[in-house]
Amino acid sequence: MNITEEEFARYANGEASPEEEEKIERWLASSVGDMLKAPGEDQKLAAVWNELSLLTKPSKKRTTFRLAYLSTAAACFLLIGLTWWYVLSDRTNIKTVKAENGQQVHITLPDGSSVHLKGGSILSYPERFARTERRVILSGEGYFDIVEDKKKGFIVQTDSSFTEVLGTRFDLRAYKNEEQVILTVEQGRVRFGRTNRKQMVVLTAGRQASLKYLGVLSEKNVPVDEVIAWKDNGVVFNETPLVEVAQELERHFGIQVEFSKKELQSLTVTGRYKEAKLDHIMRSLSFSAGIHYRYKDHTLTIF
Repeated sequence: MNITEEEFARYANGEASPEEEEKIERWLASSVGDMLKAPGEDQKLAAVWNELSLLTKPSKKRTTFRLAYLSTAAACFLLIGLTWWYVLSDRTNIKTVKAENGQQVHITLPDGSSVHLKGGSILSYPERFARTERRVILSGEGYFDIVEDKKKGFIVQTDSSFTEVLGTRFDLRAYKNEEQVILTVEQGRVRFGRTNRKQMVVLTAGRQASLKYLGVLSEKNVPVDEVIAWKDNGVVFNETPLVEVAQELERHFGIQVEFSKKELQSLTVTGRYKEAKLDHIMRSLSFSAGIHYRYKDHTLTIF
C-alpha cells in the first residue's frame, strides 16, 4: 500500500480526508508491526525504541496507575511517530542521546541548533534533516536554541504535543510520569499544542503554556530565568510540593529520594539556589519547612 509524504503530513496535521485516515490506519495496523518484527532490517529503529521504552517505566514510588497507563499509551504514539519518520526520511540514521539522572548533555544538531538536555531526558533526531522540515523527538526536558531557517521549520514532537518554530529559544518539559507538557519561551514566537492540532497557541517571550494529557491548554506569564535556571546548575522552587522537589533532586543529582511518611509529600517549599549543592538545599529546606533528612549511599530520606 503506497502512502505519500503529503498524505502522511495531512494526517499528522489533522487535515486528512476520511479516506486518507482509513488508508493510513489500515497501513499502520498491517505494516508497522511486521516491520518492527524484522530483526535485521530495522536494528536502528529498534535501538531507538529500546531507549524510549526505558523512559516509560513508571516511577516505583509516586506514579499513579493512571499515569502509568498514559505512559504506556504515550510510548505507543512515540513508536508510531518514529516509525513513520524513519520510513519517510529515506531510512536515514536516527541518533538517540540520553541524559541520565545527575547529568546534563549538550547536543549540536545537524543544522547547527543546540539542545541542552536535563537529567532523565532523551532526544532522538536524524543525522540529516528532511528537505521540508527539521523534526526531533523529546522525552523529558530540554532547552532549545534553534537556528533560523524560514524555509524549513523546526518541530519538537512529544507523546502528546508538538512545538513548531523557525528560529527561537525555549524550554520544553515533557516527562512521562508527569500529567502535563510545559513550554516556556525565552525568545521568538513558538506554536504549541496537541499533536492533532485541535488545541494550539502561539507564544512569545516570557509566556508559558501547559498542556494536560487529559485536560485543557492554558498559558500565562512566567519569570523565564527561573524556569531555565537548571541548565546553569541552578534549582528553583516556588511553592513546590515536596514530592515534586524529590523528582527534581533525583534528576539533578542522580540520587534516590524516599519519604518516611506520605503526608510529607504535600508540604510546599520555596527557594532559589544558584549553585545547586544537595547539602545546602536540604539544610535550607530543613529550616524553612521543618523537615529532617538523612543521606546515605545515594539515598536521601526525608522524615
